[in-house]
Amino acid sequence: MLVASTVMILADPGATAAFGFIFVPLIAAAAAVPAAVWGAAAGHVVLHLQGRAPEPKLVFWSALVAALSLPGVLGYELWSRFAP
Repeated sequence: MLVASTVMILADPGATAAFGFIFVPLIAAAAAVPAAVWGAAAGHVVLHLQGRAPEPKLVFWSALVAALSLPGVLGYELWSRFAP
């Protein structure tokens, strides 16, 4: 991904191509934060279901909601876009 984005940025003959070196990492970081939260929540749910994560029920239910939110939103968006 690094090589592909660098080649695409350098292929632009305009003077604003340097902004790509600023905005590409910012966009990647903005996408990484929700992915990290989703991964931590999904991991916590799996550990709880295996019986290896003792915690209050509120923590489990909030992690379950966070883990199910990403597939739910993706499913809703795909369904609303491609449904007849």
